[in-house]
Amino acid sequence: MENMLVPQNNDPTKLSKTSLTLSEAALATEMNLTAQNAKTIPDDCLVREFFRVFEIHPPMAITFAFRAWRDSSPHFPSMSDIRILINQWHAKQRQLAHEEKQKVEEAAVREAREQGKCVDFAEIKKQLLNICKMPEVKTQPKVVNAIRAIRPILPTLQLTNEQIEARREMERAEIEHYKAIEKQSNGDYGK
Repeated sequence: MENMLVPQNNDPTKLSKTSLTLSEAALATEMNLTAQNAKTIPDDCLVREFFRVFEIHPPMAITFAFRAWRDSSPHFPSMSDIRILINQWHAKQRQLAHEEKQKVEEAAVREAREQGKCVDFAEIKKQLLNICKMPEVKTQPKVVNAIRAIRPILPTLQLTNEQIEARREMERAEIEHYKAIEKQSNGDYGK
């Protein structure tokens, strides 16, 4: 009857597979393999920190990072080593996605050209050069004269020099009047 309690397994690399996400399962598996490869057992705190930091990454990134580490080093990796390798994986995935997107866009453009929906830039350039080589078209005088005849002639106001001077004097007097009003409103009496 002694010792009826079942000893708990505190080995973090042997976590229950039922409660783990795919990333956590990959992390547990890869850390276990890496620890066995390095012939060491990582501290529980370090294992929990690895899980906290790297559980957000896809399982493929985790697997790539730990496999690449095991291929290059017999020691257990630091978190920064794994972070660098995961970042390399993400960069490679972005590059592959970009290349795939370019291939899809190029195929769409090629298909549009074949269907006549899209014209190649070289073709546009060729057509523009052909237009530039065409002889210059002279404007017909009949057309120009017809346009002049259609355009209405606007009446202009003809003033004599005396009338112009009288209008200027009226405008000056009006300006002086408004200056006086402005001075009064600003409290500038007789200054």
